[in-house]
Amino acid sequence: MWKKQKYYLPAAEAYHAVAADQNFVYAISSRGIAKYHRKSAKSVSTSEGEVKPSNYYVVFIA
Repeated sequence: MWKKQKYYLPAAEAYHAVAADQNFVYAISSRGIAKYHRKSAKSVSTSEGEVKPSNYYVVFIA
């Protein structure tokens, strides 16, 4: 049984995948990756350039 949804963050970029860490959510689409702050749900940054379709994605945090 699924737990009830506790948090909702609308992100137009979340077409292919989503990743998260303690502070941020990363929404992945074929057009790029957007970084959102988890608590405020505000967009922090976006990547530029095409993201190639894949069965998996790795988010590197520098």
